Amino acid sequence: MKQLLEHLTILSLTRRSDFNKAHGGIRVGDDFVQIRVNIAPELKEKEKSIEHRIVRLGIVVPKKYGNAVTRNKFKRIVRVAVRNVTQNNDFSGDIVILPRESKELTSAKLAESLESLFLRLKRKIDQMNG
Repeated sequence: MKQLLEHLTILSLTRRSDFNKAHGGIRVGDDFVQIRVNIAPELKEKEKSIEHRIVRLGIVVPKKYGNAVTRNKFKRIVRVAVRNVTQNNDFSGDIVILPRESKELTSAKLAESLESLFLRLKRKIDQMNG
């Protein structure tokens, strides 16, 4: 497992322009989350020097989703799930994840949801590339 981690770096999206580009990109979603992806991001100089795959992750959780504890729990679960899912495929790019209002969401359901959405996303990207 450590060997896979050496070939993948997960960074945070920090600039508003990066979030906006991902919002205009590919979209997939289900009852729990919506994923928006920019598959051709512009990288900073520091990021260009990294020799392996880069996934930049942005998680947007509005206040109406719940209190701070609920929002932070959602973010922690998403980070772990994205790390596990992106290790198993060769995806790289910018990912923005937005929750849908769902109070019966558990970490197992969220991980399963993200896995299925990443499979749909991969098929969508493959269709675009021909």
